[in-house]
Parts: sequence; structure tokens; C-alpha cells
Amino acid sequence: MDQLQKVYTIKNPTEPNDYLGATYIGSPRAKCYITAKHYIKEAMSQIEKRLKLVSREEKTPMKTDDHPEMDSTPLLDNIMHREYQSLIGMLQWAVTL
Repeated sequence: MDQLQKVYTIKNPTEPNDYLGATYIGSPRAKCYITAKHYIKEAMSQIEKRLKLVSREEKTPMKTDDHPEMDSTPLLDNIMHREYQSLIGMLQWAVTL
């Protein structure tokens, strides 16, 4: 922060707590941990609101009796295609964090 303050005017020069969805715990001068728990919680809340569904916790990536090869769901329209892209973007950012 000292180096940044030499070049830029910073209103509140404290160590960051949250940045781009990541939560920083600890101090950069000592041990620092980064977690995406807050981002994932907010993302799940948005997904539930957008898709009007309630999520539940699963123990495996897919249900054991699920057969995606037999899915006969119609293709997405333009609006739902954009929604799908947004959801994939949220997932990519969660993985990056």
C-alpha cells in the first residue's frame, strides 16, 4: 500500500477484505488465505432467484439414477441461452477463485 500511495491517492488505505468476489483472511505481511465461500453463496442465491428453484446439497456430482443421454429437453431460446452463458461465467469465476 505504501508503494501505491506514492503514485495514487487512496482514500482508505487498509488491507483488502473482499475483492472481485474473493474474501481475504489474514495479512499480506503474514499468512493470507483466499476463500470463495461468499461469492459462491451469492452466486447460488442469484441462481435460485433467476431460475426460481431451490438448490439442495448433493454428495456426488450427479444423481446416481440420472441419465443425461436420455434427455429430450428442447434447445434454449435466445433469452435462456444468455442466461446459460451467464451461469457458466459465474461457475468459471468460482473455479478461478
